Amino acid sequence: MEAGFCIEGAEFRGEGNSSLVCALKDGASVLKLKKTSVVFNENVPVIEEDWLGLHKYQVSFIRNVAVPLFGASLVDIPTIVQLRGEDIAKLNNLVRQDRAIHRLKKTLSPSLNCGLVFPDNCLFKSLPQNNIPLEGPLVCVELKTKMGFLPVGIPPDLQLKSRICRFHLVQNRKFRQGRVQQISNYCPLDLFSGCPERMECAILELLHNPQNNLRVFCDRRQIFGGERNRSQLDLREFFKLARDRGARDLCNLIKMALCLPLKEDRCKEATLGAARVELRDCLFSTKCCCDTGSSGTCPSELIPVSRHRIPERSVLWRILQCQQLSSEDVSKIYRSTYAHHEPDRFFNKMYPEAVIPKNILSETKIQCESQEEFEHRVLWKFLVALTCRDCSVMLTMQRISKSWSGKPSDPKLNVLEYGGQRYLLSIGVVDLEPKKLDRVAKQFQDDLSMINNFSMEF
Repeated sequence: MEAGFCIEGAEFRGEGNSSLVCALKDGASVLKLKKTSVVFNENVPVIEEDWLGLHKYQVSFIRNVAVPLFGASLVDIPTIVQLRGEDIAKLNNLVRQDRAIHRLKKTLSPSLNCGLVFPDNCLFKSLPQNNIPLEGPLVCVELKTKMGFLPVGIPPDLQLKSRICRFHLVQNRKFRQGRVQQISNYCPLDLFSGCPERMECAILELLHNPQNNLRVFCDRRQIFGGERNRSQLDLREFFKLARDRGARDLCNLIKMALCLPLKEDRCKEATLGAARVELRDCLFSTKCCCDTGSSGTCPSELIPVSRHRIPERSVLWRILQCQQLSSEDVSKIYRSTYAHHEPDRFFNKMYPEAVIPKNILSETKIQCESQEEFEHRVLWKFLVALTCRDCSVMLTMQRISKSWSGKPSDPKLNVLEYGGQRYLLSIGVVDLEPKKLDRVAKQFQDDLSMINNFSMEF
């Protein structure tokens, strides 16, 4: 653990349900910090060593699970840094004014004594060695894709989940709670459909109503999206445009980046796994008209047997693969496996082990497995799949000077050609937080509540 870490000049970057991120003054890193409830239980003190153990586990999870599943070119392994009580107090005061009101129910614990430092995905991490001439602003798009398919094995009492994706169940609840002013028309099933028209609709909907699911940064500064930002997107300088603000051009670049086949650097199990493009429709998804011939915009090679495909090895393909480590509905996991699990098989009796189990691709119990080992594997895959459904994709792009026509030697760097320009691209997958075992029961109860209270009137 790195001691004597300096937080001076740190700035709020963003936050999720369990962590808060600050950009650091060094200009190349971000600091990720765990949050806890504002209401502390004085009878159950948090031991400082617990924080260090949790962060060591998280580093191990990223190194031994996330990197093999997604690839070393997409996932960065963080370092642990030591923090003092006064650092935490300063950071709490520093970021408070930038946080959304509904997020303030959680804060940084006064006993927190360490954090994780990651490379900043708003920058090209290996550019100096490549000596590529770039021009114009450096733009980074952060995109939360969410769950890109409907679960299988849905019981009769939860059949609404076979017609409405979980993203829209959550949107409905957020609207009722006043956490969003307008329900988003974005549907993850459109983004993961492989259909160019549906993907375009999904991205344009995120640009129209980004909430916390899409953010755009320019030279490390957030300029669009997020929970509190209400500014208009303007990328005229990035695209060298005279009038148009560049929203549709950005949409096209995002679509190209998400579908770009990448150099294979994953573990063998991940490369052998498949990804199932969802054939069922969500009530909020866009209808694909390609098979009927009413639209001629989809290349025919993308439509084998009346369905589209996501290009293999692309970041979108990899995310869907990892999300589908467990395709079963949470109700089946909860009712058949969670009820009699063995907590001792989990880290601190609550987190999935930081190692990929054998036979990860098998959906059924294999001959050499005991029933306990099989059930542990089922729970492990479900918890890791939950992590992958909450992850974010970072697309970092900058225009390449027309004086350079080469190819980058670094596998983390790619080139997109669009509108007569070449753009340098770096892709990262972040927010890979391990999920606690009790998320199984919580998600099951949440789904029941959201279904019982769902209303199409909104």
